[in-house]
Amino acid sequence: MDPDRIEALVTARTKAIMVTQLNGRVCDMDRIGAIAAKHGLQVVEDSAQALGGSFGGQRAGTFGAFGAFSFYPSKLLGGFGDGGAVTTGDGKIAEAVYRMRNHGANRQKRLEPTSTIWSTGSRLDNVQAALLNHKFESLPTALARRRQIARTYHAAFEGLPDFGRPPGPDEGNRHFDVFQNYEVDVGVREPLRTHLEQHGVGTIVQWGGAAVHQMSGLGFTQSLPFTERFFTRCFLLPMNHFLSDDDVLHVSTAVRSYYGFDAWKDMAAANPSDLVSEIRR
Repeated sequence: MDPDRIEALVTARTKAIMVTQLNGRVCDMDRIGAIAAKHGLQVVEDSAQALGGSFGGQRAGTFGAFGAFSFYPSKLLGGFGDGGAVTTGDGKIAEAVYRMRNHGANRQKRLEPTSTIWSTGSRLDNVQAALLNHKFESLPTALARRRQIARTYHAAFEGLPDFGRPPGPDEGNRHFDVFQNYEVDVGVREPLRTHLEQHGVGTIVQWGGAAVHQMSGLGFTQSLPFTERFFTRCFLLPMNHFLSDDDVLHVSTAVRSYYGFDAWKDMAAANPSDLVSEIRR
C-alpha cells in the first residue's frame, strides 16, 4: 500500500484501511496509522505473509483493530492443510471471532438463543494445532535462513539491468522483513523465466498474473495502471528455508548468466557469509 495515495481515496463511505503486509514486508504503519486517526478510520491487517515481520520494532498483526494470519502449507508457518489465526487487543472483537469460528457458540462452546451472529465451522483442528505448535519452535531459525538467502540474492542481483529487487534485509533499520516470497520485477519477464526453467529453476507468477480488479467477470471496471504494469513484470524466485547453499548459488548463477554476468564458478563450497562477501567483491 502506498501511503502517498491513501488520503485521496478516502470518502464519506470509507470505514477502514485494510493493509496487506505482502511477501513478508510490513507497510509504513506510522504513516498509515496517522491517516487512519485523522479520518477516524479503523486499520485491519492482512498479515498472512508476514508472521514474524515487524516495523519500528512492532510485529505485523498488532497495529490495527485486528490482524489475520494464514497457516496454509506455503506460508511461513504452514500446516498440512488450511488454517489461520486472528490477533486483536479488543475484547469485543475477540468474542465475536470466537463465535464466528464455531457456529455462533461462545467461548464455553455453548449456543445461546440470544446469539446475533451467523457463522460457520472454522475451527483449527487438533492435528493442525499440534503440528503448528511443533513447527513454531523452529520458526525463528527458518526466518533467519530466509533472510540469509535474501541477503545473498540481493548482493547477487545488484547492477542487473532493469531488474527490480525487494529491499535487502539490511536496508533500513525500521523494517524487519521475513521474506515469505522473493518477488522481482523485470523488463522482459518470459524469456528470463524460460532461461531459468532450462537451468532447472522454477518460478511462479503470483495469482496467475492477474490482479483482482482485472477479473472482469466479477464486475470490476477500474483501471489501476501501476498495478497492471507491475503484473507484466513480476515473478517469484525460489525462497524457502529448506534451500541449500548450493541451491541458492545455482539460482543466483542462472539469473546472472541470463544477463551475461559471471557464474561464480569457484564458490560452490563457500558458506553463506563467505558467499555474500565474495559476491560483493
